[in-house]
Amino acid sequence: FSQSLDAKGQISLDTVANSEKFYQTLSARSLTDSNQSVAGEGNRRRIQFYTFSDLELSDGLENDSVAANMIVDSFGNNKIYFVFDHDGDGALTVPNPDGASNTTKEIRGTVTAYVKENSAIKAPSYYLYD
Repeated sequence: FSQSLDAKGQISLDTVANSEKFYQTLSARSLTDSNQSVAGEGNRRRIQFYTFSDLELSDGLENDSVAANMIVDSFGNNKIYFVFDHDGDGALTVPNPDGASNTTKEIRGTVTAYVKENSAIKAPSYYLYD
């Protein structure tokens, strides 16, 4: 799973591959058959850390911008980003919610998340940090 992180320690769930890796790592289940246990890339012991509900997965029918079986938020948006402290310095580089779209800021922490706006489905952006 860590191989999917970018240079800033981020992973985006807006691709089918990353969404599936994230699902398998947290649930230890196959995305297409929830009765099948899988190790995924980051959960070799197959420990179930989280159980996804049907509402957290796209059915692929509501809009053209989100494929079936992708992780989505309550707006149906799959532009979900997780940021990890991949270098162990206790700092995360994240988008600045108060600034222009291309500005970032550094916060203290080991993991956080944010969601980018998806104008195709009129879903807002929001951040789990200030």
